[in-house]
Amino acid sequence: MSETKLLGVKLQEILKWNDHVKDIPNASYRVLRTLRYFTDLHLRKRLAESLLLSRLDYCDSDYSTLPGYLLKRLQKTEFAAANFVYGRYVNDIGDILKLNWLPVEERRDFNLLN
Repeated sequence: MSETKLLGVKLQEILKWNDHVKDIPNASYRVLRTLRYFTDLHLRKRLAESLLLSRLDYCDSDYSTLPGYLLKRLQKTEFAAANFVYGRYVNDIGDILKLNWLPVEERRDFNLLN
């Protein structure tokens, strides 16, 4: 199976999004883990939004028909960003809403409407 990377999006010849979704959090996690103990809540929120959530939003209109298991993987990425911000385990949409973030499916729909 051949694939190419174009503008940060991994495109496969069979038009699957698995590798692209898998690669979204990888690079950002290392940076976030390093900075976790040296920053306050507001700075951690900004870092998570700029390093991780921006990658979730980039090109999300192209994968509007993403299967449920990949949407769950993207939602876990958003939970991981909230883990970083709060400094504790987050597994509740309510915690994401407190940060003024939308869940992944709603983010995608919001970006499609803009």
